[in-house]
Amino acid sequence: LIILIPSIFVFSILAEESVSIYKEISSRDFSLLISSYVDQDTSQMIKQVVDRGLFFLVQLTSDFVLSIPGIILSFFVAMFLIYFLLQTHTTISNTISNLIPFREKEKQLIVEKFKKTTSALIYGTTLAALAQGILGGLGFYLFNIPLPIFWGFVMFLLSVVPIGPAYVWIPAAIIHLVRGDTFNGIGLL
Repeated sequence: LIILIPSIFVFSILAEESVSIYKEISSRDFSLLISSYVDQDTSQMIKQVVDRGLFFLVQLTSDFVLSIPGIILSFFVAMFLIYFLLQTHTTISNTISNLIPFREKEKQLIVEKFKKTTSALIYGTTLAALAQGILGGLGFYLFNIPLPIFWGFVMFLLSVVPIGPAYVWIPAAIIHLVRGDTFNGIGLL
């Protein structure tokens, strides 16, 4: 319940921000923005690329929305498995320990190191991802990036990938710098 209620709140905000991202992108006529910089043929080619990218984004979004029931089912199956594993972890641990062909002292040492390493890895990765997402969202809010909660969540998800959050804040900083907003652009860097 402690996780479910805030998750519902965050996902509802993410859904609203995703819709506004789509509306913002689809409302702009990119051919007008670039027509003064390139010739007509190049402008048409860029317009086609943007239209295809927008179509891909709509298709990706609709695929995600259609996969939500499967995601919810997978979530509940994962919660059931986690509950089961937490309830029977000593039995599973003892069974695996009995299968290791070492003396009892070495078995206990291996099992303890494995437990410590696994818990440190899981907690460390989760806490680092959460910190990067929260701080990224806060930075986006402070430096006037639209939809800071959405982008903070994206940073949270990407933080398990090497240099993942940089895929979000570097383009945002470059966009600000190109628009001439040096303070916010350098602030994001």
